[in-house]
Amino acid sequence: MTIQENANKNAQVLYAQHKGGTLPEETIERFKSGEYARFSEGNPKDRKKEGKLTLKAYAAMAEDARSDVYVHKAHKDNTPRLSLR
Repeated sequence: MTIQENANKNAQVLYAQHKGGTLPEETIERFKSGEYARFSEGNPKDRKKEGKLTLKAYAAMAEDARSDVYVHKAHKDNTPRLSLR
């Protein structure tokens, strides 16, 4: 699994717990320091990166929940397809 996938899973768990509300300062500090990382056997730099990405993903989820419109750009698949005859 990549760091981004782990960060997204962490953000989903946080959103389920806090429902898009503000996170406690202790939780934010521990994510930034890398203590709450899923990738625990990685180096500290990767754990800190995962924590920061988790907080960004949580903020995006909370923003989406507050607005009626989906904030992020939808994925557009540019894969060429064979046309049916």
